Amino acid sequence: MVAVPATGSSRVTYLIHINAQAFAVSDDEIDDVEARILEAVRATGAFIDFVGTGERPLRILVTPASWVWIESFAYVDDLDEGDEGDSDLVMLDLDL
Repeated sequence: MVAVPATGSSRVTYLIHINAQAFAVSDDEIDDVEARILEAVRATGAFIDFVGTGERPLRILVTPASWVWIESFAYVDDLDEGDEGDSDLVMLDLDL
């Protein structure tokens, strides 16, 4: 299963979008996830496991018709005081 990356001082994180759903994947896992997506497409469809919000497992069906794109960005946990960072990405944890 692909998990949301653990905290660290600095790393590259990827957002994999599959049919309007986004999943965070760490640098260590991206090659495996890309290979599983390609394998699913070549097999004309297969489920790929992810961990969603609240640590609940999700199985996403990927087919040749699926829209898949991958974004990468640098994620820094410890910014210097007063440093706003370079990313426009905002992550919110909403408890609804």
